[in-house]
Order: sequence, then structure tokens, then C-alpha cells
Amino acid sequence: KVGEISKTDILAAGKLEATMKDFDFEVSYKVLSYRYSKGGMLTNKVGAEFDNEVKGDVRAAKRGDRFFFSDIVVQKPDGTTTNFGNIFITVK
Repeated sequence: KVGEISKTDILAAGKLEATMKDFDFEVSYKVLSYRYSKGGMLTNKVGAEFDNEVKGDVRAAKRGDRFFFSDIVVQKPDGTTTNFGNIFITVK
């Protein structure tokens, strides 16, 4: 899961979203927690919303800067939790 996204789009999203595509219907998961890194230092985050640290890093980012979201824990519609994986985002 790697993608190039503009700073404007990252800030407009304001949070991590987890969905399953290519189903007969869209399935959305609730993001419970994740680990965040820009520049090597990992910090634990609770919930899906980007906090001031993430927002500040995005605002200060330059084209080509990378953000890493790992150990994304989500709650499925049936109430069980699972690790959704990792996402690398590069600012375009």
C-alpha cells in the first residue's frame, strides 16, 4: 500500500480510512490505532484522526517526503479487530 498524495488531500482527509474494495459492496472498518513515522521516530496514535504532530509534519512537508503508517489496527463490522497493515505515503 503505497501512494503519492498531495498535502492538500492528506490534510482534507484528516484521518486514516480503512475500506475493502473489490467486493460486491464497500466494507468500511473503524481505525482504532496506528503507529506513525516521518524520519524514523515511531509514535503510537489512538483513533483514526490525525493529531497536531501529523498535521504539522504534513504542512511542513516537501515534495517527495514520505510518511509511514504501520500496525494499523481496525475494528471489522462484526466487532473483531485485526491488523490492517502498513501504508507509505509520498507527498506529490
